[in-house]
Amino acid sequence: MKASTKACGGVVSLAVVSIGLMQADLQGRQFEDKFGRVIEAELVSHTGADSETVRIDRGGKTFEVKLDLFSAKDRAFIREWMANTPPQIDYAFRVEVERKAADDLTADAAGTQGTGSRGERRIGGFGRGGRTESVSNAFDVKITSLTRHPIADLKVECRSYMIDHPGAFGRDFAFGRAGDRTKREAKLEFVEDSVEIEGPLKYNGEISFTTKAVRLDELRGSSDDYQDELLGVVVRIVDKQGEVVFEHRDKRTKEIAWEKEEAEADGSERDLFDW
Repeated sequence: MKASTKACGGVVSLAVVSIGLMQADLQGRQFEDKFGRVIEAELVSHTGADSETVRIDRGGKTFEVKLDLFSAKDRAFIREWMANTPPQIDYAFRVEVERKAADDLTADAAGTQGTGSRGERRIGGFGRGGRTESVSNAFDVKITSLTRHPIADLKVECRSYMIDHPGAFGRDFAFGRAGDRTKREAKLEFVEDSVEIEGPLKYNGEISFTTKAVRLDELRGSSDDYQDELLGVVVRIVDKQGEVVFEHRDKRTKEIAWEKEEAEADGSERDLFDW
């Protein structure tokens, strides 16, 4: 009888895989389907411990096979293998980022990161006057899964980067032994957020969050005018092994190094709001 070659959704039947059964050049474990037919193949990969399909290799060709086509004994064996083998998933996401001004922030979002309102004060010292204003900004981040399989056990790491120009609230000068003033350089700074994707997050499923608010200072009306600058965000998604499976950057953050040591070479990570 001629074997059927019909496939549904890219998942083939075990009968198709069994063509050329037990050829001498094959090596691997024998698997039995629910009808008692036997093939020899190797387990290749899966997309998650709860997945209903598994990829197998037979004769150098890879097939995606439904677990319910295997015998109960082999299903148990495959489930145990899946539980002890990291999944291999072709991750894909769409990330949308929108900046939020202070007036759009909730009290929780602004919170200790900033008052969410503008304030004025005189800057004293060395006869220099000026008006300093502060405003809190944050980002709305929406992540849509474009991965074909449900996903879980992932972590979203997000950094909001800014250029911290020295001068706010008397921070503009470092003092030498004789009281000399040395102008500080602008620093690259960031604040960090993280969100867990416990899952399962299906195709076109979404998660959203608002980053911590970043306070930006501006000094006008003095000889040392400056304005802090909010650059943008870097969003990374990592699996439970700590491997980065996806990264999003915008035009203004594409050249910024994520690694903490390199970031600290430009400007150390610190609490931007602990003045």
